[in-house]
Amino acid sequence: MNIHKVQLRSAASKFRIIQVGLCAFIKVGENRFEARPYKIYVFPRTNIKKNIDVVLEKEAIQFNSQYNMDWNKWFYEGIIYWIFFLLDQE
Repeated sequence: MNIHKVQLRSAASKFRIIQVGLCAFIKVGENRFEARPYKIYVFPRTNIKKNIDVVLEKEAIQFNSQYNMDWNKWFYEGIIYWIFFLLDQE
């Protein structure tokens, strides 16, 4: 693997996904569709034995707060996703 890819992977692996956007389109006429957007908060988990860091840049916090990120909902109601590559490291 070349050095550039290693550096990119290292930088990208510090951050975790905090929300996923999904938009469903429903046909409501011959040439017309209705969009139904959804914002899904997700929170990373591995397992009880392994702790992971969640890194947020200050600009990311400001941006998400400006666009009404519900931080409590993310912490307490975020859909859990598993980080499988960390589970394999035990």
